[in-house]
Amino acid sequence: MCRPRWLPLVAMLFVLPCPAAAQVGGVVRDRQQPSAVRQATASIVGRVVAADSGRPLRLARVTATAPELQDGRVSMADENGVFEFPELPAGHYTVSASKTGYITVNFGQRRPLRAGRPVEVRDGQRVRDIDFRLPRGSVLSGRVLDQDGEPLVRASIRAMRYRFVQGERRIEPGGSAETDDRGQFRIYGLAPGTYFVSATAQPADAGASGRMVAMSTPVGSVVGNLAADPHTPGSLTYAPTYYPGVPAVSDAAAVTVPIGEEVPGIDFSLQLVTAARVTGMVVGPSGVASNTTVMLVPDDSRGMSGQSYSGRVGRDGSFSISNVPPGRYVAIARGQPRRGEQDLFAVQPLAVSGPQVSDVTLVLAGATTISGQVTFDGATTPTAQDYARLRIGLWAPASAALPMFGGPMNTTPRPDGTFTIPNVPAGSRLFRVSGLQSPWTLKAVYLDGRDVTDETFDVKPGEAVGRVTIAVGDKATTLTGTVRDEHDQPLSDFTVIAFPADSNLWRPQTRLIQAVRPDKDGFYSVRGLPPGEYLLQAVDDVDQGEWYDPELLQTLRASATRVLLQEGDTKSVDLRLTITS
Repeated sequence: MCRPRWLPLVAMLFVLPCPAAAQVGGVVRDRQQPSAVRQATASIVGRVVAADSGRPLRLARVTATAPELQDGRVSMADENGVFEFPELPAGHYTVSASKTGYITVNFGQRRPLRAGRPVEVRDGQRVRDIDFRLPRGSVLSGRVLDQDGEPLVRASIRAMRYRFVQGERRIEPGGSAETDDRGQFRIYGLAPGTYFVSATAQPADAGASGRMVAMSTPVGSVVGNLAADPHTPGSLTYAPTYYPGVPAVSDAAAVTVPIGEEVPGIDFSLQLVTAARVTGMVVGPSGVASNTTVMLVPDDSRGMSGQSYSGRVGRDGSFSISNVPPGRYVAIARGQPRRGEQDLFAVQPLAVSGPQVSDVTLVLAGATTISGQVTFDGATTPTAQDYARLRIGLWAPASAALPMFGGPMNTTPRPDGTFTIPNVPAGSRLFRVSGLQSPWTLKAVYLDGRDVTDETFDVKPGEAVGRVTIAVGDKATTLTGTVRDEHDQPLSDFTVIAFPADSNLWRPQTRLIQAVRPDKDGFYSVRGLPPGEYLLQAVDDVDQGEWYDPELLQTLRASATRVLLQEGDTKSVDLRLTITS
């Protein structure tokens, strides 16, 4: 896999020597603070300037978060770019700076959108030199025209990029803009990277010319005003378009945006198409279902990039969604149950073409309740805090038949170890267990006696699942060590990735893959890996969640260190890392 490397200049953009501070910036925080926070004596001081000119960035927003804080802190830089966080408790803080038109920077990061380095603060300590050089954001610009070459006003333009979200590579928004009276747009403040750009517009956006347009359809010729009634079958609309003029994000061309530069010429010519009115019925367990919402989500994006369309269901169970462009969608209905009842859901693929799509029937089925028991096994006796810290959740892969909406998909077990997760929609799910602290570790999750610890399982509509056992033991594995460079010097800015030697186990959100950052002394610790054979590799530059990417793991395995873990093993493994620019 070809992995791009930014110019060495990029790594220099985020640190600078700190000049003498003249005046401390203002601090914004909640009025009600815990007494421990009000009495804390530590502080963090720094400065924010523009990377290209060194000019102080007044009113730059700086945030500080830490497990020791109940709420995050916000400080605004003064006219000299200086900020301060006073009265902090000791802890490890994540500090970031942002300003409109500039790229948000995490302290200690080596590239945009990368994780930063925690700032350690001791009681009574005044930590200085937490400084930032903010690069100007990159820009995408272009023009949007209609089918006759006339500018489209107020067309919506979105720049999207792939990121790792919950261990999967998904597309998500990066920036947006609207066209002006010349049809021109400019999306600014973008981080460098690769983007996919889309354009959408409503017929009325073409202006008030009242121009009539003739268009042939499968049922004959339709003549309509550009501002025609969207509720009329056969109304015209502009087809959502991805650069350089394709209907789906899967066919779009990637646009590479260098840091701090403008990429012009991202132009669109939108075409009028026949918009459809989608009508149908929603049926529940007791007949027609009112008080329900129906949504059409583009099938190639699951709502991550394309525009969705929705409508309410009437008292007779009917629904109507107008002005839907041609394409493939997933129709999703969610019913509002009576108090004490489970939510109702329905999902169905739908192809939209022509002026009318009728007789769509969505059959609601009840959500599922998942319940079970947590068992602690070992010589250690669990405490009430061990139960209270434990979180049992459900994760849905991107390929799941139905998105994860409904009630909260996680819970804390009761004092007796029993738990219940209500309102779980049908689809593919995976158990996630977190909050376990030493000496506890997850041993297995059993569903009806079958081990589903690291495997997805299917949730069926309305079928209660009450045969779940979550087994926790007190023999956790631990891997520790340090990382040194080619000159045998210890390093403190790296990420250690532990992953299975068997590539068949490289899956999103698996507990078999862990990534950790070191402490201030360069010491790392990986805890709770299940017994098995693993590979360890230290990397100096990795995106959040990218360690689940099979392509990345494949590039790391050749030079990785192999280690075998048995139950309860504690092993020390020192690693080497060659820093690359």
